[in-house]
Amino acid sequence: MKYQVDNKSTELRTEPCQTTKQVLISLNGDLPLISQTDITYPKVPQSRQSQKLQCVNCQKVSNTKLKYQNGKGAYLLILLFVVFIITIPLAILVYFLKMFKDVQHFCSECGCLIGTQHFLIG
Repeated sequence: MKYQVDNKSTELRTEPCQTTKQVLISLNGDLPLISQTDITYPKVPQSRQSQKLQCVNCQKVSNTKLKYQNGKGAYLLILLFVVFIITIPLAILVYFLKMFKDVQHFCSECGCLIGTQHFLIG
């Protein structure tokens, strides 16, 4: 088990699951007030933006670093533009824009690949 302690909270993470226990302790008058919440993080990326995920390698919860890479969806769109002779410049534009690329999520702590969010085809 790993413990991370700061001034007002303690986080307890266990290895086999994606749930983080967060215990908040605050002084309310003379009596301490203790509350515990379960925070669940997804196992795989759910969006194309950076998000908090628990790394499968180092087990730390952190915001992911993103890397954009052309995938099957971008190549299919380029092929459709070229085959149906819409415009070649538009097909080339698809190759360079981030919105048509697959997004790879990497752990910001250890650099391990956590998962990929695909464009069109998974």
